[in-house]
Amino acid sequence: MNLQIPPRSRRCCKEQEEFYPGGEYYSNLEPDSKEGYKRNDFCPACWNKEGSSSGKIFWKSRVPIKEPPTAIPRNQETLSFLRELQNGREESQAFVLALFLARKGLLRRLKEVQENNEAILVYEMVETEEILFIKKVELSVIQVENVRKALVGKFL
Repeated sequence: MNLQIPPRSRRCCKEQEEFYPGGEYYSNLEPDSKEGYKRNDFCPACWNKEGSSSGKIFWKSRVPIKEPPTAIPRNQETLSFLRELQNGREESQAFVLALFLARKGLLRRLKEVQENNEAILVYEMVETEEILFIKKVELSVIQVENVRKALVGKFL
């Protein structure tokens, strides 16, 4: 699945209230004939008024509190590699790498949605707030070992 979803906007789409670090916000995706989906970000007050009724994919999150960059370049390489896998055909590798990055705190799982009878995991990159869609793959123990070896081979 290759959808381009923009990162969170700086302001509420209704009242134009600016989002602040650590503050809650709500996002939804609405079908858009031109780009596939359109992202709307709401402050909590506007979400309670009208946002919750629109869009079939939605989530609640917090604006990250920006800390001095401590991520080593290897993390950026790994996130870039995940984007490549997401756009390619290595769904198993993308799924396993996304699980690893979520465990390391570089990705935040927002929710799981069903699209064409397939489970799609919606992740947000913590540092950039970019949204990624990763197909959920059922793997056997043997397949996991093969995927792990393939990923390790690409990072050495």
